[in-house]
Amino acid sequence: MTNKSCLLSYAWVGALLIGVLFLTSSCETNQGSTDTWNRSVMLSHWADEIILPSWYEFKVASLEAANAADTFALKLDSTTFEVLQSKYRSAYRSWQKVSLFEIGPGEQRNIRLRCNTYPTDTTTVKNSSETFIVNNPPNLSLPSTFTQQGFPALDYLLFAKGSVKKQLEYYSLHPEVVGYIQLLFSNIALLGNEVYTDWTSGGYKTTFVQADGSSATASVNKMANDFIFHYVVKILLCFANLNNYNYNLTNI
Repeated sequence: MTNKSCLLSYAWVGALLIGVLFLTSSCETNQGSTDTWNRSVMLSHWADEIILPSWYEFKVASLEAANAADTFALKLDSTTFEVLQSKYRSAYRSWQKVSLFEIGPGEQRNIRLRCNTYPTDTTTVKNSSETFIVNNPPNLSLPSTFTQQGFPALDYLLFAKGSVKKQLEYYSLHPEVVGYIQLLFSNIALLGNEVYTDWTSGGYKTTFVQADGSSATASVNKMANDFIFHYVVKILLCFANLNNYNYNLTNI
């Protein structure tokens, strides 16, 4: 991201935060009045029109990427690999749309940390992928593995060599890496499916809508905190020093 886009993002989010603070201040002046705000209607709208469609899109995109990884494993050529790279980009874009909505099932599974811990530990990813054994995979639910999985790790594994030809040559020398790529994609797809299922048939939407109070644990307050955290982190990343990456990040 360029310095100009970072500054624009900073200004935009700053305006949002000022608006939040203004709204909060306005609410505090009326603490003595009765709270008649029907938050459940708003929460239901958020769930039906924004959150659930976003999780569904991520579920579909991540599954398509996982399927593309399986197809590539069966035929290591430029055509299947370029499809895999494209599906990776689509799934990562879909993640960026849904990452704000970690509340509930996503938070329970540490999905943000498991899908997008950044920067990835390229040394560990390289070692883990080149020594990968299908019958003895790493436990990706452990916090110690968060820096060797998710989209940043896949970014490294799919683009680090700089060209399709060099990537294919690398996979020919280290076919176990392809198995590790399959594992990471299938793990993301599994997480996306589990979160979406919990929101729908698992009943979390009802829990979300019914938590319509004004306490710190209510859904509106949790979403406000998540919103601020989400964008503050993005601002910090704009100004982070990324020179420790030993490969070129892909434009997604």
